[in-house]
Amino acid sequence: MGQRGRLLACGAFSLAYVLLLFVSIYLVYTYTLGSMHALKWDGYGYSDLLINYDAGFVRRGLLGALIRRNTISESSSLPYVNRFLFSNFLLLSFFTTILILRSKKRTGIVALLVLTMPGSIYSIASSGQFFYRKEILFYISLCIVACLVCVLQYLDHPVTKRSIGYTAIFLIFVSSLVLPFIHESFLFMSAPAHAFLLYAATRTMRSKNLALKMTYKLPRIMVRTYLSIQAILFLILSHYKGNSMMAQIIWDKLLPADKSMIAADGHLTGAIEAVGWGLPRALWLTVQVMISGFGWYWLIPLVGGFLYCLSLTLLGKKSQGSVTDISHQTSLWVNCYLTLLTATLPLFLLGWDWGRWMLAVNFSFVILWLAIEPQNLGKITNAIPSSSTTQVSLQKPAEIAQEIAGVFARFWLRHRRTLIASMLLFSFTFRVPECCIGGSSSTMSMAKHGLKKIMKSYSDNRR
Repeated sequence: MGQRGRLLACGAFSLAYVLLLFVSIYLVYTYTLGSMHALKWDGYGYSDLLINYDAGFVRRGLLGALIRRNTISESSSLPYVNRFLFSNFLLLSFFTTILILRSKKRTGIVALLVLTMPGSIYSIASSGQFFYRKEILFYISLCIVACLVCVLQYLDHPVTKRSIGYTAIFLIFVSSLVLPFIHESFLFMSAPAHAFLLYAATRTMRSKNLALKMTYKLPRIMVRTYLSIQAILFLILSHYKGNSMMAQIIWDKLLPADKSMIAADGHLTGAIEAVGWGLPRALWLTVQVMISGFGWYWLIPLVGGFLYCLSLTLLGKKSQGSVTDISHQTSLWVNCYLTLLTATLPLFLLGWDWGRWMLAVNFSFVILWLAIEPQNLGKITNAIPSSSTTQVSLQKPAEIAQEIAGVFARFWLRHRRTLIASMLLFSFTFRVPECCIGGSSSTMSMAKHGLKKIMKSYSDNRR
């Protein structure tokens, strides 16, 4: 393809990006502002947004408390919530677009593939799901900081560089003190991605006045401090899980119109009912996924998302050079993706919203890829103290990542158009469900009956 053909293709892809972006915004508008007083999206998600502090301090209650405060004199909280959700989606779309425009890896096809990727803007809007989830706030925070880090890496003016760097670091730590109170899953869903950005920002800002040893230690110290704060907050919030009495109080104090939209019979249900659930109840949800027989289905979006993100790293402007060079860069991104995925693994045990966890990994990865240069990527696993045994255990996955990267690098050099076509086909024909694939009534009743018999037999033997 000649220069003229490449320019026409880039223009066509850019136009498709703009059109699909406006389509996405319009779709979310129809769900929210287009029906201000009618709930056109998930009732469970609505109840999750309304968890508040009416019964005392409880995890996940900050956003609901703010909604409650601003709608106390209204007949329903829905119009306020719809405006809030639409504003969030606009912010996410805006900052994602800004990041794409600022990224050195930007091309027309890259922009389109980022927009249509499962878990990104277009898939969120077209599915009618995810946009009402609290983690949208995590993504907005991630995009804002990523824009700052993206600019920071290419600045030469020291004063401006320090100002932007300190702003990025400040926002990362401030968000880490606020977002966990919106949902404690921040530690697993978004804190690792923020830690990558923190590492990149600190590494880029390293001062020549510091001792050489301290210069190399500072990024790791910052990441350890950040992740330690997140772990402590998670443990504190886990203690304040609430109980059934608090759940009933929160439900009773909801506006009558809100209760009728969540449950037609007016009885306690939805995410508010889950207030007070402990670890055994959460683990039972995961057991249901496996009992259902559909547990293997999740391998399709998991593997598909990984291959999509890996392919995307080969299509940027920077992905040029020999197979060895491309393979080395890609292996760094494979390690990054696997780190993000590993961080979310506890969520797969604590809840059955498996689609949410997978899409969080995909979206976070793409934001990091757009914002960070490979030399500033680092690895969170290197920022955490580890023994020699742990380092040996991580050596094999690193070798596997290198092999995977090599295979993809060779494929990209030979079949670039096939790769792009396959990614677009996957984007427009595959949809990841938010959750929840559980067992049928017969399957679940058989499983419960079997578990009861095992427990009864065990208790009889003890006697």
